[in-house]
Amino acid sequence: EAAHTPATAHTRSPQRTAHPSASRPHTKVLVYVYLLPPPCADWDPEGEDAFDEAFGELRDARLPHLRNTSNRALTTLWHYRLHYSQCRTQCAEAADIFFIPTLTAPKDSQGGIGRGCGSCGASEL
Repeated sequence: EAAHTPATAHTRSPQRTAHPSASRPHTKVLVYVYLLPPPCADWDPEGEDAFDEAFGELRDARLPHLRNTSNRALTTLWHYRLHYSQCRTQCAEAADIFFIPTLTAPKDSQGGIGRGCGSCGASEL
């Protein structure tokens, strides 16, 4: 009898059928990113300036990975990375993880958080 190891503990169960769009042999975990309407979706990862909004302005053209990233941009970074990830699936049934990008735009501490949370309630989700 095979021992139960952490490596096998998190794999999809054999009785679950993966959607054809999820057949990527190098991908172990698939993520489904929900598309929410405003006001709960307050940031668009496909916007013209989305990359700079998530990762910050370029500091030096000679160093393309050196950016002024905001300390308030963590959820924006996650939203951008998962939206464009090779692990993203368009089929919720094939997904292992679900990302609900609620209020992912960077917020300031001067009321931005309260305004954002106040505009997105359970009825909007």
